[in-house]
Amino acid sequence: MWDFSPDEFIFLVAAGIVAVVGIARWYYAVARTKSFRPSHAKLVLGIVPLALLIVLLVVLQTMADPVWVVGRFDYTLMFMAGGAAWMFVAAAMFALVGVNARDDALERSNPAATTIIAGGMTGVMLAYAGSNIGNGPTIWTTLVPAFVAALALLATWALLEALTDTAEAITVERDVATGVRVGTFLACAGAVFGRAMAGDFDEAAGYGGTMRDFAMAAWPVVAFVIAMVVVHHFARPTVSRPVPSVVAAGLVPAAAMVAITLAYLFALGRPYVAPANEYGKPPAVEKAS
Repeated sequence: MWDFSPDEFIFLVAAGIVAVVGIARWYYAVARTKSFRPSHAKLVLGIVPLALLIVLLVVLQTMADPVWVVGRFDYTLMFMAGGAAWMFVAAAMFALVGVNARDDALERSNPAATTIIAGGMTGVMLAYAGSNIGNGPTIWTTLVPAFVAALALLATWALLEALTDTAEAITVERDVATGVRVGTFLACAGAVFGRAMAGDFDEAAGYGGTMRDFAMAAWPVVAFVIAMVVVHHFARPTVSRPVPSVVAAGLVPAAAMVAITLAYLFALGRPYVAPANEYGKPPAVEKAS
């Protein structure tokens, strides 16, 4: 244990510092923020990060590199610190897309903002966790795909915001239906991006092959964006309908997106992860084993 290379040690220290600072700032805000009215924002935003870290831990101990990560405390700790850092840095960046966790969700007790923040954090963690699935020669064959997947999620959200007025519907009009739709969209997109990055790293194809495979598997998110734009056009708050139905305009399209996402992930199947000590061997040797 603890036989890190220099770059792995640097990443562990840097990720650990960012994770500790992120956790401290997040839960200080959750505990100390005074809401204008009673809400479940503190409960939701207090539980979601912990639940997502448990999901990451399960992935690391079941589907990550079977030699260097599964069953090893040192590398599990390193990637857990990376996941926490990823999640809280991304949550801080959500403000760039128009939704601020502290201002909109906590201080203003906005349930729509709470929902979309929780969905965004879920999407980021699913993208990161999926990128940890499989074998690879270095930590960078995990971290580079994880960074690309998280960046793709934020870019997708920014594209959706550029094509719609979802941030205004959430922060100004406090439309819960929009929060449910967009939050679910972010979680589903993160799941697809994570699955697209999952599996053993192909050393022969390199990062170019990884990005090619990612593009081929992640394309449904483009269809999700188009569907979200169309649905928002008909389901957004209007003068004649200032409070759209949470069921018809929120839960129904969200459930449809979850069902389609699960069907697509099922169709892709379980990502291939070579057994311990089999990664990198020629296909003939793997079949013989």
